[in-house]
Amino acid sequence: AGKDRLLSIVLARDTAGGRPDQMFYCTRTDWDARTILSHYANRWSVEVMHFNAKQMMGLEDPANRTPLAVERTAPVGLVLYGLTLVWFDRDGHRSVSFPDRPWYPGKEEPSYADILTALRRESWRGQFAGEDWNQGGQETPLAQLVEFVSRAA
Repeated sequence: AGKDRLLSIVLARDTAGGRPDQMFYCTRTDWDARTILSHYANRWSVEVMHFNAKQMMGLEDPANRTPLAVERTAPVGLVLYGLTLVWFDRDGHRSVSFPDRPWYPGKEEPSYADILTALRRESWRGQFAGEDWNQGGQETPLAQLVEFVSRAA
């Protein structure tokens, strides 16, 4: 893996059983096992961000043709990804809701898809400012339609 470079290799075993043995390697030979594993753990959020940006923000296969469009697509997509998270942290968390999922009754933390759903819902509701979303304790047909289209992604 390192060709002619020296590697530090950390072997990890789950003593409780349940996970297979894993091997982590690093070109920094001055790092100890804890530092190497910490850096791998910190990478997870970056991997999740790349996955979400590709799957939900359209960065996996952008339809660009000109060199300038190619240079702009990823930065703009990642900025929009970040702005979505900032919006959710500041305001959007108030409007997150989870659909009835009998197979996932204990879900408490939103996924990025849930965050985008909340943003779409609030964007649609903003188009109909002043609309009454509940009548007699039930959602209006417009509220039901907005909920439906906000979940479609």
